[in-house]
Amino acid sequence: MGLIVRQSFKASIVSYVGVVIGMVNVLFITTKVLSPEEVGLTRVLFESGLLFASLAHLGAPFIADKFFPFFQKEENKHNGFLVFLLAYSLTGYLLFSALFLLGRNVIIQYYLKNSPLLVDYIYYVLGTTFFIMYQTITEAYCRIHGRIVVPTMVRELFLKATNGILIVGYGLKWYPFETFIVLSMSSYGVAVLFNLLYIKSLGRLYLRFDFSHLNSRKLLEISGYGLFIILGGAGTILSQKIDAIMLPAMKGLDYTAIYGIAFMIAQVIEIPRRSITQITSPILSKAWKSNDLDQIESLYKKSSVNQLISGSLLFLLMWSNIDALFSILPKAEIYGQGKYVVLLIALSRLVDMASGLNGEIILYSRYYRFATLAVLILAITTIITNQVFIPIYAINGAALATAFSVFLFTIIKVVFVWFRFRLQPFAVSTLLVVLISGFVYFVAAIFPVPSNNTFFNICLGILLRSAVATGLFVSLTYVCNVSEDINKLINSIWLKGTNYIRTKFKE
Repeated sequence: MGLIVRQSFKASIVSYVGVVIGMVNVLFITTKVLSPEEVGLTRVLFESGLLFASLAHLGAPFIADKFFPFFQKEENKHNGFLVFLLAYSLTGYLLFSALFLLGRNVIIQYYLKNSPLLVDYIYYVLGTTFFIMYQTITEAYCRIHGRIVVPTMVRELFLKATNGILIVGYGLKWYPFETFIVLSMSSYGVAVLFNLLYIKSLGRLYLRFDFSHLNSRKLLEISGYGLFIILGGAGTILSQKIDAIMLPAMKGLDYTAIYGIAFMIAQVIEIPRRSITQITSPILSKAWKSNDLDQIESLYKKSSVNQLISGSLLFLLMWSNIDALFSILPKAEIYGQGKYVVLLIALSRLVDMASGLNGEIILYSRYYRFATLAVLILAITTIITNQVFIPIYAINGAALATAFSVFLFTIIKVVFVWFRFRLQPFAVSTLLVVLISGFVYFVAAIFPVPSNNTFFNICLGILLRSAVATGLFVSLTYVCNVSEDINKLINSIWLKGTNYIRTKFKE
């Protein structure tokens, strides 16, 4: 787990910088330059691309994690595994594109009444899907080689910085809105190119086409796994993105923009989970290959407490400052309506993080078919609850539907892992984190900050409240020794910092 923490920490640092860029982009530049309808449109195109890419790649990223140990042979260039992944997913994309074009009239009619602007840009979904699909696959290929930092930089820094620059260019009237959409879509293509160049720099860009080692039985096993996983992966993303896809049809792009801004704020707490999952998945796959249940249990429990600690801190910072944050946004009277969307989505993500790697444990075990079934139940539940709650509560209804579905899905996964493997993620440390979080929130809520509501005072209040919450939370977590890994990480940072200061003083 030490390796996981180090790799995850590096990737998380990059992700946090990306979050700062993304927050500035979305909260201040995007809301200032784009109209709510344009914000809604860009969100729907991106979310649709993510959803459709999860279908089009036919499970290739998950195949990379599970089957790379069977292909792995450096002297034989991994038996053409990279080319196999690229060709395999291209087949799925062509099939998806054909189905999309056949059903385009139904899609157009679905959005025509409340979101006519979306209809004008509907075909851009195909390009977005293509580039996001290959970005995901090239990231997965880097991940199975234990390299996640550079692909994270491409995703979190390059794409977000580019998006901000493109929005500013549109705001300065350098090009029309349609050109902005084309350039935004193309930036994902550039991200794919960067990932391929990085793979080449690692000496792992093996473009051989020899699949003679792939007999029909192994190919059937791989494709069968991919087809099962695609349902699960698509179901997961569908449950996360269906609200953004249904809102413009049922309420309009303006509502989608408000929901999208709030959802983005809430999603910040998931950053540590992504980093931990990226570096842990290949290790978990190998542990299942050798049936090492002790290592799997260790990964399960440590991932649970580490994710809960990091997620709780981010939730505290977010929710203790939520009113102040919305008050400084451009068009605050519009986007401030998303406050309770933030709460519902953030809480659901926090509960999911606290449950550890249960989804990955199921996914890489012989019971991976159950993961598909459970996710399909999740997707169906999410669609039904969105259909019920959105007409009644609008954006809060969409958030309530998502939160309910995630809570239910998390319970199902925890119960299944316990029933099949007698493994569960929780410990006394889980309760300690909850108690520490409650105490820190109380202190942060009553902490005195400047009352004069100028921009400077609001920002100063956010900084002061965040500093108090962070210092108190980290101190209590460390003193209570809630996580051995976190304590080791803090000790390592402290040691390096003090050594650096001593060296500077000696100079």
